[in-house]
Order: sequence, then C-alpha cells, then structure tokens
Amino acid sequence: MTAARNLPAVKNGNVIPVDYKTYFYFDPASILGQIDSLAELLLARTNG
Repeated sequence: MTAARNLPAVKNGNVIPVDYKTYFYFDPASILGQIDSLAELLLARTNG
C-alpha cells in the first residue's frame, strides 16, 4: 500500500474507492450493474 500512496492520482485525490466484491463477477448482468454503479460514482464526483 505504501507504493500506491506515492502515485500522482492518490496524491491529488483522484481515486474513488470501490468495493471489490461489486466488481468481482464478469457475467453480462453483473457487468451492466457495474457500469451503472461506476457511472453514479463518477457523476457524483464530477457534480460535487
């Protein structure tokens, strides 16, 4: 984890933590849900 803290994205606060269990599955239904979840996270981040 120490190496990750030195990455520019981490230092600049441009990392969005996610629950790995949400993105573990790769079937079509799961992927659609994952896309929606990521879109919500990104939109919340850009809209403040």
